[in-house]
Amino acid sequence: MKNLLPLVKPEIGICIEHELLQNKKDDIYIKEQLKKIQKENPVISFWIETFSQTTRDKKGAIFCSLMVFKMLRIQAECDRMKSEIKL
Repeated sequence: MKNLLPLVKPEIGICIEHELLQNKKDDIYIKEQLKKIQKENPVISFWIETFSQTTRDKKGAIFCSLMVFKMLRIQAECDRMKSEIKL
């Protein structure tokens, strides 16, 4: 069976690591990222916010969710570009 979600390559994590590490404690960054997800996929945004309420580390839960979503999104974009641009 073919994977429905992209298989995230290690390069993706390395690619976004700097941005994420710089912003992991920044409430504005977290709110902006949640807003982007809200526009793109409101169910995911709702789940992230609802789930985070069940943890003692709300910000940590949101941040981890943002990282996973961002890695999947970037890998999907890379895969799409690779299939569109034959190099």
